[in-house]
Amino acid sequence: MTNNRLSYEMDEMKAWDLAHVWHPYTQMGTYADEQMIVTGASGCYVTDSEGNQYMDGISGLWNVNAGHGRTEIIESIYEQLKELDFFPLNGYTYPSAAVLAKKLIELAPDNLNRVFYCNGGSEANETAIKMVRAYWKLKGQAEKYKIVSLNSAWHGGTLGALSASHIASEKRYFEPMPAGFIHMMRPDCYRMPANMTEEEYGLYCANLLEEIIAHEDGDTIAAFIAEPIQGVGGVKVPPANYWQRIREICDQHNILLIIDEVATGFGRTGTPFAISQWNVQPDLLVCAKGISSGYLPLSAVLTTEEIHVPFTQEGKYFQHGYTTGGHPAACAAAVANIELMEREGLLTQSEEKRNYMLNAFKSLLDLDLVGDVRGRGFMVCVELVNDKTTKEPYAHAKALCGELRNAGIIVRPIGNSIPFFPPLIITEEEINETVSKYRSVLSAARMPAGASV
Repeated sequence: MTNNRLSYEMDEMKAWDLAHVWHPYTQMGTYADEQMIVTGASGCYVTDSEGNQYMDGISGLWNVNAGHGRTEIIESIYEQLKELDFFPLNGYTYPSAAVLAKKLIELAPDNLNRVFYCNGGSEANETAIKMVRAYWKLKGQAEKYKIVSLNSAWHGGTLGALSASHIASEKRYFEPMPAGFIHMMRPDCYRMPANMTEEEYGLYCANLLEEIIAHEDGDTIAAFIAEPIQGVGGVKVPPANYWQRIREICDQHNILLIIDEVATGFGRTGTPFAISQWNVQPDLLVCAKGISSGYLPLSAVLTTEEIHVPFTQEGKYFQHGYTTGGHPAACAAAVANIELMEREGLLTQSEEKRNYMLNAFKSLLDLDLVGDVRGRGFMVCVELVNDKTTKEPYAHAKALCGELRNAGIIVRPIGNSIPFFPPLIITEEEINETVSKYRSVLSAARMPAGASV
C-alpha cells in the first residue's frame, strides 16, 4: 500500500476489521461471509484487496458524482489544509465557505440566497426541521410545529430526520419517535389505480395534503418535506403535475416547502437540482452527497431571505450548529467539485444524454422478473416482481445483488428493486455493458413456482 501508516499485512487488517469495526446498516452476524476490503478507486470503478475491479453502481453511497480519483478535488483539499486546517464558522468565516455559498446560490432556484452548512444529509434535514420550527416561533406562531412527509420517505438517521422518514424497519428499535410528524401516501405511478390517468393520479396524491390540513388544522403545520424523486423509497418519480399542486397547497395554507435533494442534487437527474425540472421554488432546499462528490463530508440547507430575517432581530439567532459543519477543506473540495462538473458538463446535460441510461435499462422490461424500470438521469431502478399482472414483489433482490457483484457490479437492493446510481462520468459503452450483465443475472434468476408473466 502507498500509505506507510497503513502498511500492514492484508490478513491482519481483515482480522482487525472483523474483530473491531461495527459497520453501519450491516448484518454483522453474516458480515464475515461477505467481507470485502476496497483498496482503490478510479473513475467509475473500485478495486478490492484481491485485485478485482467492480463498476461502482452506487457511486460510493450515491455521492461520488464526479467519479473516483479526481486530482483537482484531492489537490484542493491538500492546498486548503496547508493554508487553514480548521476554524469554526461560529461568528467567523473563511474563503472556501464564502466562495462555495456563492456557487450554491448560483445553482439553486432563484428565491434561495442563504446557506447553512452541516456535515451530512441527516444533519441537514435535521437542521431544516429545526429551522422551520424556530422560524414560526420567532414569527409568533409557535403552534406551527408539525412536519408532513411521504410514506416510504427517507430523510436520515438522526432522530428528527428519522421521524420525518417513513420506513418501519428503520424506526422500530428507536421508538417512540418525537411528536409532530405526519405521513401521507406517496405517488407510485407503477401501482396507481387502473381507472386514473397519470394527471388525475398526480392531483389525487397531492390533494391528500389538503385532507391532512383539514384534519390536523392547517395552523399547526410548519412544513411539508419530500424528495423530488424518492431515492431509498424506490426511485419513485411523481406525475408531472404533482409538485406544482403541492406548492399551491403550501402557499394557500402558509406552509413551508422543504425539498430534500440529498440524493438528487448536483447533476444526478441531469440538472443541478431536480426540483427545477418541475419549475417549483422551495422555501428550503437540503443538499449533501454530490456537493463534494463524497471526497469530504459536507451538506447544506439553502433557504430564503424571508426565513433568515427573523433570526437577525436583536437578541435572536439560530441556536444550532455542528463543530465541523462547513469545514474549510470540505468547502474547498466542494468548490473544486462543482467547478470540475461545470467544465465537463456534468451538472446540466442534454435531454438525450440524461435519458440514455433509463432507455437502456428499459430494454430489460421483456424479462419475466422485471415489472418496472423507472428513474431520471443517472438514477435508475429495476423493480422485480413474481407476477407482472398482480405486481407481487420478488423477495430475493439481495441475492441477485450478490450475483451482480460476482459479475463485477456493486449495487444495493431497495426492497424488491435493484437501483443503479453510477458516477455521472459513466460512458454509453459502460452503461450498455452494465445492462448486459443485469440481463444475464436476471434471466438466470428462478421465478417462484406458478408465477405468471
